[in-house]
Amino acid sequence: MYRRILVALDLEEGAVPLLSRAKALAALHEASLVLAHVSEPAALSASMMGPDGLGVPAEDPGLDEELVAAAYEKLRALAAESGLADAELRVALGMPSDALVRLADDTGADLILIGHHSRSGLQRLFGAGIDSGVLHHAPCDVLAARV
Repeated sequence: MYRRILVALDLEEGAVPLLSRAKALAALHEASLVLAHVSEPAALSASMMGPDGLGVPAEDPGLDEELVAAAYEKLRALAAESGLADAELRVALGMPSDALVRLADDTGADLILIGHHSRSGLQRLFGAGIDSGVLHHAPCDVLAARV
């Protein structure tokens, strides 16, 4: 049924169990995998740190390139240790839900697999989360796996 599965990874502790599920799902459907991570631009990350000057200076254009390169290396290492070294790897820069929808469209994915984290009461109150944004705008099916 599925031929190309886009796996959205946050590169944190939930990545390994999600990769295990992705591998099994791909084997079941004889599908190829695209492992993807989205990094927020340095300027956005710095602006969220507050006015006290903590965080990353927003004006350094090389920081975004460094963020993408570091994320790609971490993604490559995760893929290799999970036995998925032949998977296509993608790192995008932008707002996560928007970038994942674009990546799904660009790669021809017919399924997006997202790790769903349980959220606290405050998180439920103030934000719908990345998985909700992808769910409402994706050009294909979306599967949220609890990690």
